[in-house]
Amino acid sequence: MIPTASAPQAVDLTEFECLRKEIDNRTQIGHNIILAQVAMFGAGISLFDKLPDVLVGLAFVPSLLWLLWLDNTLQVFKLGTYIATVLAPRLSSHNVEVLGWERFRRLIDSGESPAVKSLFANSPSHTRRAKRVTLPRERTRQVAFYTMPLFAGCPLVLMALYPILPLAGQADHVQIRLAGLAMAFCLWVFASVKYWRFERSVSILDYAIAGRARAEEA
Repeated sequence: MIPTASAPQAVDLTEFECLRKEIDNRTQIGHNIILAQVAMFGAGISLFDKLPDVLVGLAFVPSLLWLLWLDNTLQVFKLGTYIATVLAPRLSSHNVEVLGWERFRRLIDSGESPAVKSLFANSPSHTRRAKRVTLPRERTRQVAFYTMPLFAGCPLVLMALYPILPLAGQADHVQIRLAGLAMAFCLWVFASVKYWRFERSVSILDYAIAGRARAEEA
């Protein structure tokens, strides 16, 4: 017999459904930002010989998109952490674990023995083999590292192309262009710092969820 959800549990379930929709929406936003970055870079490369000054403006865009992507993605991790560390324990009852995806994923990403134990928990016939299995470490959050060359590399390429372009008859605007490049570079540095802070924050969130999962598996 399936127990009827109490009023507090019903509220938690409603909150969970809203949070899952928020995660899905933010995940789609993240994909759209990456597509916008690729489109912007393609536009910059196609226009750099016709409208050289456009490169200065476009050099700002990748860093702004990067900052937006980092903030959006960090919110996804925060939502997942809240589900795993607050909602899941409140909704778990009768020794039945619910909403365990976030903890399960971190266990699998870690490649440690609790991960193997979780994989073979419902396969007693494979217990002996499970003791010899070693999972590779493959953290899901490495997507941030994979996207870094796209976001961090684009402004550097655009800023590097700009000074070598022929700008005959436009020497009177050199100082303005240099100031634009300097500002674009400062924004790139700021975005890079935010990226390393993002990595640190996500590591702490992962540690909090994985630590709870290891404690429950022990």
